[in-house]
Amino acid sequence: MISDWEVLGAVEPRHLTEARLQLHHAVQAIPSFAQALVPARDDDSHRAMTWDASRRAFLSEPAAGDTFLRVCLAPGSLELSVSGRDRPTRTRALLGGTLRDTHTWLERELRGMPGIAEDLRLAEPDYDLPDHAVADGATLDAGSEGGAFEELARWYANAAAMLERLRKVEPHATAVRCWPHHFDIASLVVLDPDIGASTGRSVGVGFSPGDEGYPLPYWYVTPYPYPGTPELVPLPSGGVWHTEGWFGAVLTGDRIVRSRDPEVQSGAVSEFLESAVRTSKSLLAD
Repeated sequence: MISDWEVLGAVEPRHLTEARLQLHHAVQAIPSFAQALVPARDDDSHRAMTWDASRRAFLSEPAAGDTFLRVCLAPGSLELSVSGRDRPTRTRALLGGTLRDTHTWLERELRGMPGIAEDLRLAEPDYDLPDHAVADGATLDAGSEGGAFEELARWYANAAAMLERLRKVEPHATAVRCWPHHFDIASLVVLDPDIGASTGRSVGVGFSPGDEGYPLPYWYVTPYPYPGTPELVPLPSGGVWHTEGWFGAVLTGDRIVRSRDPEVQSGAVSEFLESAVRTSKSLLAD
């Protein structure tokens, strides 16, 4: 369990879809910024985000001049901010505006900052996103479920804290990052550090706010390479094994919010992860 767990369930997991889709599109400002201004890495982690707990925000990698981009889930609002050396932070409210207007604002604010060209152009990331009207010019709004963005912030805050806790007991776990393509936040437990994560065995541990396969927020644990037809042990906390298309353990958000006790919620996730990681390691050892 983690001591600072934030209670989930103020907005039911099944009512988070609209806010999740809008937020998924809104955070694409960060990979657009990163692919233009942050030195590229082979694993694409330069476009990934981290969770800034103090500001309840998705945070970019630093660009020239210690320039950072954040998408902040402040109570009652959604904001994009730019901060850099020798210049005050500039902030734009995202709710009530369009992504196109935000794109134009961001280019204007970045131009001329230390190490950034006056003719900067930001391109959209080269991957597909879930369909939503905001991609075609609709305004971002809070949706019919008040507090949905704040609830998503609680899910991500808990996930980041839980994954950092995992890293303390797994010496070869990678940095906790949120990947803007699928919008999941995860760490990879590398089991063959001498070979590396790309070819060796590993166990992926992460949280997704939902997707086409699982519309509710969910936790997952995936061993790599996928085992053939293993004999699977039951998982605690209502977790299940997913075996079609990909292999892994899944714990959906509806199971977590059955109790509103923070210790029960945190304990359910912790027990699921510990069991699923342990079983995944065993499967990869066979």
